[in-house]
Amino acid sequence: GFYFLRANERTHYLLVSLLYNGDIVKKTTSHQQTINQLLLEHSSMFGLKVKTLDRHEEIGRLFPGGFQYKQDHDAIRRILNGEVKPKLFHMYWTPGF
Repeated sequence: GFYFLRANERTHYLLVSLLYNGDIVKKTTSHQQTINQLLLEHSSMFGLKVKTLDRHEEIGRLFPGGFQYKQDHDAIRRILNGEVKPKLFHMYWTPGF
């Protein structure tokens, strides 16, 4: 996934925790599952504020990701036709997928 982090003590500790959980990242072959769990924990335990974009709303379509590529074909068509100009285009290409 793609994310922005504010530079502060809470996000620093979040990233340190992610590094300490490197074995889980390696086992699952994805940092997304691990970071999602850590976001839940750090939000509950340490007051980390987490905001996410709604992938179905227009603002979410300005920051398309794997969901749009794999499931929201209308969003991809609108990008290719020039109807939507994304602010950021983040896709993860999986060989053979």
